[in-house]
Amino acid sequence: LDNSISRQTSSVAVEYLAKSKISRKKTVGLKNYFLSIIAIAKANNIIPVAIKANNDQSRANSYVMKHINDENRNYAIERESKSTLLNNSIMDSISKVNNVKIIPFDKFQASSNEYWIDHCHLNKNGIREKAKFIGDFLIREYSLQF
Repeated sequence: LDNSISRQTSSVAVEYLAKSKISRKKTVGLKNYFLSIIAIAKANNIIPVAIKANNDQSRANSYVMKHINDENRNYAIERESKSTLLNNSIMDSISKVNNVKIIPFDKFQASSNEYWIDHCHLNKNGIREKAKFIGDFLIREYSLQF
């Protein structure tokens, strides 16, 4: 049984090097999926919180750095950066309309570049810093006391 609501039909490399325009028209699935998550959470008395993506293909060991040749690398990095920015802006606007707080994880910077395993994943030390970043946000935004 497969519960996916979408399926990647092209290779990652093809997407990074595609010449098609990056536009909101291609993000209907993200918008509907994200709206559904918010609605389900609120219907179950759960306070939803959004977190922006922190995705940088110029980081060491990223897919682009490992699999895209030098000639196409800058194009692929720029294309993925635009795509991430678009997805983050969609989540941002939907969150604001639905009164959902947004963790600005796209602004997070690990204290060492060595903490990034690839374009978006962190090692144990980086995860500790990420947890502190998110925890500080939640404490501040929800006036949590410890």
